Amino acid sequence: MAGKREIKKKSPLGLIVTILLLLAMAGGGWWVYSHYALYRGELMPRNTTLVDLRGQALAEGDLEKARELFPDAHIVRDVTIGGRVFSSDDRDIVTGDFTAADIPAFSDFFALAGVDVSAVKDISAALALREALPQLTVFWTVPLGDQSIDGDAEEITAAGVTGTDLAAALERLPFVHTVTVTDDSLSPAEQKALTERYPDVAFRWAVTLAGERFDQGAEVLSFEGKPLTAEDLDQIGEYLPLLDAAAELRFSGTGLTDAQLMAFADAHPETAVVWDTSLFGVDFSTDAEELCFDDIPLTTEDAARIEALVPYMPELTRVSMQRCGIDNDSMEAIYRRHIDTDGVKFVWMVQVTNRGVPTDQTFYQSYQWTNPNVDYYYPDSNQTFEQLRYCHDMIALDLGHKRLYGDPDMFANMPHLRYLTVPDCAYTALPALGGLQELEFLELYWSCGKGMDISYLKDCPNLKHLNIAYKRIKDDEERATDLATLKSMKQLERLWISNTMYSPADIQALREALPNTQIEVMDALNCVAKGWRDGHKVYFDYRDALHMYYISDESNMTLVNPYTGERSQYEWTNPFR
Repeated sequence: MAGKREIKKKSPLGLIVTILLLLAMAGGGWWVYSHYALYRGELMPRNTTLVDLRGQALAEGDLEKARELFPDAHIVRDVTIGGRVFSSDDRDIVTGDFTAADIPAFSDFFALAGVDVSAVKDISAALALREALPQLTVFWTVPLGDQSIDGDAEEITAAGVTGTDLAAALERLPFVHTVTVTDDSLSPAEQKALTERYPDVAFRWAVTLAGERFDQGAEVLSFEGKPLTAEDLDQIGEYLPLLDAAAELRFSGTGLTDAQLMAFADAHPETAVVWDTSLFGVDFSTDAEELCFDDIPLTTEDAARIEALVPYMPELTRVSMQRCGIDNDSMEAIYRRHIDTDGVKFVWMVQVTNRGVPTDQTFYQSYQWTNPNVDYYYPDSNQTFEQLRYCHDMIALDLGHKRLYGDPDMFANMPHLRYLTVPDCAYTALPALGGLQELEFLELYWSCGKGMDISYLKDCPNLKHLNIAYKRIKDDEERATDLATLKSMKQLERLWISNTMYSPADIQALREALPNTQIEVMDALNCVAKGWRDGHKVYFDYRDALHMYYISDESNMTLVNPYTGERSQYEWTNPFR
C-alpha cells in the first residue's frame, strides 16, 4: 500500500539471544550478590575471615551491619578504654586510667587474656573488672620506694619511705594485712596516722619516743636515767599505742615528778608505770611488793599520802606501819579501805598485854614467860587481849587458862582461824565462834562459866575436833541443848567430854547419833588424856601453826611428829629444854 512504511518482522533468533543475554546478566548479578557484599562503599567477599575497621569512625549501625554481612569474619575494630585505643583482637593490654563505667568495653575484645591496670587511679574499678570478667587475668603493680609491689600482695616490707608514700601504696593494695618497715624512716606522727587510717593492717616497725628507739614487740619501755620534760612525756603518751605489746614503762631517774607520772599512769591504765620515789625518808620503787614505815612518826594525813600511791603500785601487797603512832581504829579504817579493793594489806602493831603483835601475824599464844617469837615488848602491860581483834589473819590462837579476854567477840574478826585453845573460859558464851567457817580444832575444856552456851558451834561447818571436857552444866535445859547441838554436828571426827556432864544414857544416845565420831569420856582431871594430843595429826599441825614445840598428852616435849617423822622446827621455843 502506497504511503505506508513497511514493518519488518523481527527474527525469532534475535529474541532468543536477547533473552539469553538478559538471563546471563541476571545470573551473574545473583552470583556477585551471593558471593560479595558492598560495605561502606567497598565490595567485599562475603566469606572473608577478617573485617578490619581499625582507624575508622563507625556510624551507628555499622558494626551490626558488618556482623550481618560477614557472619564468619573476625571484625577487628578500635576499642577505647579510659582514653586509650586498643585493637579488639589484642590478647594483652596495658590500660590507662579508667572507671567502672568503662568495664562493658572490655567485652569488645574477642581474644583478651591479660589486663595490666597499674595506671588505674581508683583500684575499686580494677576489682570490679576482675569480678565482672573472671576469665581475664587482671593485675597491677604499685611502686613503693625502689620496689614494684604486686597488687595482690598480702604482706609488704619497705624501707626509706615516707608516710605519704606508704599511704598511697596501701590505697592500691587492698589485700595487704601486714606491713613491715625495717628502718626509722617514719616519724611517730606518720606511724600514728597510718595506724588510724588502716586499722585492719598490722604494722611492724621500730618506734622512737623521746629519743629512745623501741622494737615493735617490746614489753618494757625504759627511759631510766634519761632526763625527760613534760613535752617528752606528752609525746610518749600520744604515741604509746604504736607499741601495743608494751606492758611496763620505767621512768626512774628521769626528773619527772610524782604528780606528772601519776597523771600519766591515770591516762594509760593498760600499762604499769614504774618510777623511784620517796616518802618520809623511805626510798622505794612503785613496783615494790612491800613498803616499810616502821617506827616513823606518822599522822593520818601522812598515811593518806601513802594511800594515794597504792593505785600506782600494782605489785604492792603489804604496807607495814608498826609503832607509827596512829591509833588502832584509824589504822583499821585504812586496812578496810584497801584489803578488799586492791588487795594491799596495811599492817600495824597492837599491844596484847605487854607484847607487840603485828596485825598480820597468824599465831599467838599467851604463855607468861619471855617468848622467843616476840620481837617487841611494851614497858607496861595493858592486861588485855582485846586488841587481837585487829589480827584478821590469825590461824592458830592459844589463850589457855586466860579466863577473860577483854573482848569475847574479837574472834569474829578472825575469819581464817583454824585452831583455838580457850580452856578455863569464864564467859557464858562465845557466840563469835559461830561464824568461823574454817575453825577445825577447838579446846574449850574446863569452862568455868555455868550455863556456857555451845549451840553456836553448830554453825562451824569445818569443826572436826572438839574438847569440852568438864564443861559446867547449869541445868537440864542446858544439858538438853548441849546434846541436841552435839548430835547435829555430823562432821565431828573427835569429841572429848567428861563423865560429869551427861548421864550414861545421854552418852550412849550421843554415840548412836554420831557413829563416825570418836567420843572419849574423861574420868580424871587430865582433859587431854586418851590421845587428844598424841592420837591425831591435827594437834601436831596445830603446834606447827602456833610456832611452838610438840607436847604429849602428859605435857612432855615430843621431839618428832609421828605422822611425818620430822622434828619440830620450833624446839627452840621450849623454855624447859
